[in-house]
Amino acid sequence: MSAHALRTALWCALVVVYVGMLAGSTSGSNPAFDAMAPRPRALELAIGETKFEQALPIAIELGRMYPEIPLVAYWTALVHRGLERHAEEAAAWEAYLTRSSVPEAACPAIAEAYDRAGDRGASLRALERCAQLEPLDAERLLDFGDGLSRAGRADAALAAYRRGLALDPDHPVLALRVGAAARGAEPRK
Repeated sequence: MSAHALRTALWCALVVVYVGMLAGSTSGSNPAFDAMAPRPRALELAIGETKFEQALPIAIELGRMYPEIPLVAYWTALVHRGLERHAEEAAAWEAYLTRSSVPEAACPAIAEAYDRAGDRGASLRALERCAQLEPLDAERLLDFGDGLSRAGRADAALAAYRRGLALDPDHPVLALRVGAAARGAEPRK
């Protein structure tokens, strides 16, 4: 198993647990959708077992049946991530963001998907949205600052790092980024 496949498998296992906890709050307004019904359950199991090729047709079917259900968009994003179809993954995260009562759950995965798809501009916009969705989360400000730094916007990156450090003065990475940005050095990632 490649390093990418292992990282994806571990990430998906954690997300499946998290999504299971969110199922009640992400079922949308369709009372006919049951996350524990056979098809949704089959999709969740396939994702958990990293059988993404098997999961894709189920995700597409559920997406057609329940286009308004955020959990289906979430699962679809995970499937596309596992298949390394990053543009489709980003589109699924966008759908999740517009439908979910907890859109911040797509952060920072949506920005990572855009970045892997080669769309740095969309990645930076997604990082900014994530920072706006969770303005008191130092990690989101760290991510946004790193995106700004990669875009060559050192002053804006330093401001984001400083806002994050103000929220979490003991955050070691933010402290390092503030120091590096103040000296004009590129952050390591």
